[in-house]
Amino acid sequence: MKNTKSAIVKGRMLENYVADQIAKYGLDDKATRSVGSGSGNREKSDIDTTMKILDLNAGIECKNQKKLSIPDWWKQTLKLQDLGCEPVLVFKIFGESLSNTKAIIYYDTLLKLIQKSYIADDKVLVTQLDPIQGAKLRNLASLIRSKANTLKTKLKPLEGNTELEYAMVNFKKVLSQLDKELREYE
Repeated sequence: MKNTKSAIVKGRMLENYVADQIAKYGLDDKATRSVGSGSGNREKSDIDTTMKILDLNAGIECKNQKKLSIPDWWKQTLKLQDLGCEPVLVFKIFGESLSNTKAIIYYDTLLKLIQKSYIADDKVLVTQLDPIQGAKLRNLASLIRSKANTLKTKLKPLEGNTELEYAMVNFKKVLSQLDKELREYE
């Protein structure tokens, strides 16, 4: 009986950590450990969350074990895919720090997430930003868009000036492209 309680405590510890990290990164402030997680034969995620991965709900299976059994764990995780979720296996070896927690996802999913995380042509990864930096980036993008729109309005009276016409056409193209790219980060 003692081993069962110990296993439940180990599982809860990792599940609570995973839910807390999802909330910490601003992905779902209401993420929690699923009620009844770790008990019985059920087909539900260990974490209740609205977090999406490539437009699918994240189906998260957590494992905090002494011995790796990834093929068996992944097989269990795939049941969440059958429910329409993007499968995510989160695990750590019992005794390791929670900061050493690892995740397994499909390789194609990883590549699509990396592709989505790039900003324009500069190849600056959004995923390198902590939640506060991400919020600052979104606010900055909004401010730049606002200033660019104000500038477009102020340039409108100059449209008849043939000397400035060519420069203004190119400038408007740049502003339009900037506006398009910044919308992604608001």
